[in-house]
Amino acid sequence: MDCDLILRGGTVVDGTGSAPRPADVAITAGTVTAIAAPGSLDGARASTELDVTGRAVAPGFIDAHAHSDLAMFLPERWRDIAVAPLLQGVTTEVCGNCGESPFPRTPRFADQFDEYIRVGFQTGLGGFDSLDAYATHLAEAAMPTNQAPLLGHGALRSAAMGFADRAPDADELALMERLAAEAFEQGAFGFSTGLMYVPGVYAGTDEIAHIAAVAGRFGAPYVSHMRDEADRVDRSIEEALRIGVAARTGVHISHHKVAGRPNWGRSSQTLAMLDSARAGGQDVTVDVYPYTAGSTGLHSLLPPWVGAGGLATLLARVSDRSVRDRIPTDYDTGLPGWQDLASAAGWDRVVIAGSPSDPQVEGLSIAEIAAATGRGPVDVVCDTVVADAAGTVVVLHMMAEDDVQAIRGWQAAMVGSDGVPLPGKPHPRIAGTFARALRAPVGAAPWQDVADRVHRMTGMPARRYRIPGGRGHLSVGSVADVVVFDPATVADRATYPDPLRSPVGIDHVLVAGVHSVADGRLTGRCGGRVLRAR
Repeated sequence: MDCDLILRGGTVVDGTGSAPRPADVAITAGTVTAIAAPGSLDGARASTELDVTGRAVAPGFIDAHAHSDLAMFLPERWRDIAVAPLLQGVTTEVCGNCGESPFPRTPRFADQFDEYIRVGFQTGLGGFDSLDAYATHLAEAAMPTNQAPLLGHGALRSAAMGFADRAPDADELALMERLAAEAFEQGAFGFSTGLMYVPGVYAGTDEIAHIAAVAGRFGAPYVSHMRDEADRVDRSIEEALRIGVAARTGVHISHHKVAGRPNWGRSSQTLAMLDSARAGGQDVTVDVYPYTAGSTGLHSLLPPWVGAGGLATLLARVSDRSVRDRIPTDYDTGLPGWQDLASAAGWDRVVIAGSPSDPQVEGLSIAEIAAATGRGPVDVVCDTVVADAAGTVVVLHMMAEDDVQAIRGWQAAMVGSDGVPLPGKPHPRIAGTFARALRAPVGAAPWQDVADRVHRMTGMPARRYRIPGGRGHLSVGSVADVVVFDPATVADRATYPDPLRSPVGIDHVLVAGVHSVADGRLTGRCGGRVLRAR
């Protein structure tokens, strides 16, 4: 038997949740060709052999919630951000989340759409007319990981009707349904929403259900950044479940959390709701990241009426003192259907993570900047949004550790980083999520429950999204997306002050057989590509 690579002496954790077992693994031409008892491949000849004694050999990790859609086009000086997932063992990223995919673009709203994509991904690129066009463009780049693209509702809506704050008319809804069908025909893996973001915040439940029904016809799930993850989190879950029933498709709740101190402890309520839905036969899953802080664009903390009409209109509004003076009232009294993240966290816990115009404020809270400059928090927010042309990123410290752990342990919870590959001091989840989730709990033996931890980042997301090629499972015939790690030493090192520190304990990563990480270091070789659901 001739092969390209043999991993000898390791313990296979195959992604199914089954007990780990000692085995040697052979890889040929990007495919797993043998998984055999230790020593039984001694007669095989391989170009490369690695002694992985004491290490776990697992399927490459699948990030169930990523935003790396255009990360490979970031400037070279920001390359560390683009490859951070790979160094954690991630080989496939589910992108197009929170309603924001770089496709589909239409001629009528092309300028607004391109603006939307440039602000969201900060690569200088605009959008693409279709998933096919997007995939063709990515094929020209060196891709560290595979991408499994979702169709974003925000992108779909802006392509059909711009950033209008109203319900779609019959023609606009029909156009969204047609564009959605085209995306699923071209291999989109699901339909995502960002119902707290412009323009998704303007959409009603019926609009979402109509388009989710298109996804359902292709066997693709409805994937929701819900309307509210704080005070109205229960109603938001109810809405997501209703949409799944109406659309006859599965429901996946993105980065499930209960945000804001008054809501701490409510994970018991939300998980009971999800348990009840599953007991009733509904296909419901969630993803979660192992941190008590979230991250988003600073402009997303503004009331939704501020963003109606697109970026240029938003910047004009927050530059106008008479308009700006209306905003504090909305923070004080709230608006129907609006999740006020700033109030959920508190201005002292909203921290600038990236400011292109003033990197010196990175790491400071809005409250700290306000005190230092003699301005109110709303003026700090508006001035910063204008200076950065809505490119400011913030970290919001707003969850409780007990809730995070409860959600992580729920029966259908998988790992999703929600990592946003943007410059500055991004949330450390971009570089630390998978090592942190893989690490054994304090007081537990390193190998204890490792099969379950691996399953939540391999087989579980692979099944949810129908990831092709046998990815998510280490079996003969599967694509050789493989990670070798040490359960005894694996740990994240990324912190809020130093968010791009790579983890320890991730020894080797292969993407379609391409040895992309060796001994914890990048090799410069890339094996990723855009995947298609079939």
